[in-house]
Amino acid sequence: DEGIISRGRILHIASLRVDTSIKAAMLARRHGLKVSWDPGRRLSLKGLEYFREFLKHVDIVFANRNEVGNLTGLRDYREAARKISEYGPNIVIVKKGGEGVYLYSKRNEETFDIPAFQVEKVVDTTGAGDAFAAGFLMGLIRGYSIRKALIYGNAVAALKITRLGSHNIPGHEEVVKFIWDHSGESF
Repeated sequence: DEGIISRGRILHIASLRVDTSIKAAMLARRHGLKVSWDPGRRLSLKGLEYFREFLKHVDIVFANRNEVGNLTGLRDYREAARKISEYGPNIVIVKKGGEGVYLYSKRNEETFDIPAFQVEKVVDTTGAGDAFAAGFLMGLIRGYSIRKALIYGNAVAALKITRLGSHNIPGHEEVVKFIWDHSGESF
């Protein structure tokens, strides 16, 4: 729905058919939105060439270590992130679960390795990667630097895994308090 897309700031696409994804991304770009994409395990198996046309319309890619390996055939996730960016996206984020995230930006060859927050008890990791992506994108919308948006996304994911259910994510104030309590950094 172009009307809905036109009112957004970022369009996030996850595990959709490539023809549908291209159309949605082109609509988003027409209205000045950034486009992010998370291929998921199944689609990542198709490899980068399959997504060549689509990736021209993508600004940010989120994928875990296995998925970037599937997409590129490369074992080193840092090399894989760089390879994916050659197809168009400026930012590639590799989700590393309990180890945190790695970001490669082709602008100034910038990289970040941000560790995960540790939690007392893991209840359910389902949806943690999606929670991270939502938190990161929300951080960008809030005007945070890339580094702060990564930390914010990690905090959202950390809080999510302490709860049952893939959609059970925290609100902004809870995330900000969690970051302060665990790092002393203010947001």
